[in-house]
Amino acid sequence: MSNDWQRLSPWAIVFFAFRGLKHIANLYPAFIGVFITAQHFDLGWGAIALYTFYAFVVLVLGASLYYLNFFYIQQGDKFLIRSGILQKDRLELPFARIQNITVKEPFYFRPLGLVILNMDSAGSAQKEVGIAALSLAKAATIKDTIEQYNAGRSSEAEMSDTTANTETDKVDPSTKTLLITRSNADIILHGITHNRAWLLLAFMAPFFEQIQTLLFHVIETIGFDFATWISNKSVFVITMLFIVSAFFVFFVMSLLSVLGSILSLYDFKLYAGKNVYQRNSGLLNKHEIQVKKSRVQALRYVQNWMDRIVGRLVLILEPFNASSGQPAASIMQKILVPSINDTEFDGLAKHVYPTFALQKDTFKPISKYYLVRKLYMVVLPLFAATAAVAIVSKQYELLVFTPLVFLLMPLFYCRWRRYGWTQCDDYLVVRSGFIGVEYFVFPRYKVQQVKVYQSIFLKRKKLASVQFVLASRAAFIPFMGEQDAHALANNTLYEVEMSGRSWM
Repeated sequence: MSNDWQRLSPWAIVFFAFRGLKHIANLYPAFIGVFITAQHFDLGWGAIALYTFYAFVVLVLGASLYYLNFFYIQQGDKFLIRSGILQKDRLELPFARIQNITVKEPFYFRPLGLVILNMDSAGSAQKEVGIAALSLAKAATIKDTIEQYNAGRSSEAEMSDTTANTETDKVDPSTKTLLITRSNADIILHGITHNRAWLLLAFMAPFFEQIQTLLFHVIETIGFDFATWISNKSVFVITMLFIVSAFFVFFVMSLLSVLGSILSLYDFKLYAGKNVYQRNSGLLNKHEIQVKKSRVQALRYVQNWMDRIVGRLVLILEPFNASSGQPAASIMQKILVPSINDTEFDGLAKHVYPTFALQKDTFKPISKYYLVRKLYMVVLPLFAATAAVAIVSKQYELLVFTPLVFLLMPLFYCRWRRYGWTQCDDYLVVRSGFIGVEYFVFPRYKVQQVKVYQSIFLKRKKLASVQFVLASRAAFIPFMGEQDAHALANNTLYEVEMSGRSWM
């Protein structure tokens, strides 16, 4: 490649503007304050619209300046990137440190035949580098160059006395294997059973008063006196109105969840190449996500209560950048297979871990002392605190409700029933959940740390808790038998030491 620094296409300004909008969206609590202040001073919608236009101009101007100061160049086996407006950043990205490469086709680039090439260098979305507004051919060239380089390094490390193998990890049409697809019905069902649209209600909570005022204003505008109408209705009618309204809200939230599922997972296909898994999906924004097989740390069988009703589940392949506390854990940055059944799970799990078979009747339960601890450490203190508040405040009628805290015990019982663990060949499976269930499956040689917890109280009961730390997340088994806990920890550490296999 040329030694001259290269500039992105001017269309990258659109990408930087959308990225700026995402950062602004994260500051929505501040905008709530601005909105409330604007309502207090009665600025009017005209002034708000004018300020919104000014903000749009500033956003586009900032995106344009960032574009003018963004340069990249390929020098041998590394990328150099210069960016920043006031603070200048210079990033050196060696090919050998690039872990995942993702090609995205956002809706605003698709008519132009442009894509975004994301390169993840450190297992975190915070370290992700995006080169925007590339032609599909140029992005493919850069991607092939990186993959060929890394494939050559792997071949040299494995066969130093032979000619390096130049076959890449790329999933190409001639060698890829289609593992599974999902129909539109499956994707819609996933949107219903994994409804996350309720988070929108939390986002809108600060605006409920304004929304209510606006709604009543609209009703009054059309000449309907809602306050008088509702005051003349019986309790039964008001109750039915509330129930119908709740169902309507649930219906709207479900539609939003289904829409999000379709936008993210439409035309879902999971492929397997020689050394990688590749997921293709997306309606407006096309996503191609690749994860090297060696970087899969664990697989998860996730079945919530609605999945249990319809007999479906979600399979998730956990790469080492899938920590739940990071943005990389989002639906668009990991291998997630939606709405499958147990048979399909077994087939995919066999492909990932050939010697693994999930046997649900072999799990060992944790100790019932878990329930005793919850009673003494949670329920009874909460009961005492509630009673004390009622007595101190002289609201003695509240004492009638204090026994309700004991209703927590059936919930803890369900949680206790879900906890369990089992070993299958070289794999450890941890079961957890509440009404639903999750199985966390990982090879023991992938474990990076093992922690055994034993308080004075657990020691007296000859119990211990064990935590297995992987590069993607941690698996925790509480209140095991003391001998089982130490044996499992020691066997796992022995497997890590003696296998000699890399977790990557």
